[in-house]
Amino acid sequence: MTTKVLWLSGVEEIPSACQLAALRAWFGCKVEVDIQTINKAERQSRIMNSGRYVGAVAVMPFTNLSYLLRQEEVRERTIPLLYAESVPEKDIKRIEFRSSEGFGRRFTRFRVIDQIVKKTERIEPREIRLVARFSHNAPNDEELEELRRLFGRKVEVRTDSRRFEGANDIIDRMAAMGAEEVLPTGPPGVLRNLLRRRCMPLQADTFGRTTLAIYRLTSLDLTYRD
Repeated sequence: MTTKVLWLSGVEEIPSACQLAALRAWFGCKVEVDIQTINKAERQSRIMNSGRYVGAVAVMPFTNLSYLLRQEEVRERTIPLLYAESVPEKDIKRIEFRSSEGFGRRFTRFRVIDQIVKKTERIEPREIRLVARFSHNAPNDEELEELRRLFGRKVEVRTDSRRFEGANDIIDRMAAMGAEEVLPTGPPGVLRNLLRRRCMPLQADTFGRTTLAIYRLTSLDLTYRD
C-alpha cells in the first residue's frame, strides 16, 4: 500500500532528490509526496488532518507553522510535522538549492518539530508615518485597526506582495519605502536573519482570520522531538 507525505508550502517549491530519498528512508520506499501550494493556515490544517497522510513537511511562514503546531494531531504526535535542516555549501556541484539570501545550501536531514520558542516585547504606542507589510494577503480590518492604535490614525500600512529574497531584501525595500516598522510574513529562517541584523519585526497573533494582537519579535528558535 502506498503511503503519502504532505509537502505544505506557501510557494511553488518541490523536494530535492536527497529530500525524497530521506522521506523514503523514513516512511518506506513506496511513499508518495503530495505537494500542496497553499497560503492559508486553516486550509493547510484541514488537508494535513484529513487522515490521508502519515506525515507533513513544513515549508511555510512562521505564523502558519505556529498555527499548525497548535493542532491536536500534531500535539498528540499522531502526525509528525517535519522541518528540513540544511548547511551552507560552497561547492557548486553539491549545492542543492539556494537560501532566501541567495547562498548555496545542502540538505542534511528532516527533524520532527516540537515547538516554537520565541520572545516578544509589548509595543509602546507612538506615531509613525509608514509600516511596511510583506505578505501575499491584504491586512484584515482587525490588523489595520491594531496598527492604527499602536502607530497613530494617520499611519500608512503599505503591503508589498512580491516575493522577497531574504532578510537583506526586506531591509532594503523597507529603507526604500522609508518605513519605520516592518511586518513580514516569512519562514522562521528569514525572521531569524532579520533579528541577527538587529531588525526586530512586528508579528500578528491570529486565530483563524482574526488578528488578536500585534507584538514585536525579539528572538525565535525551533525545538525538536529527537
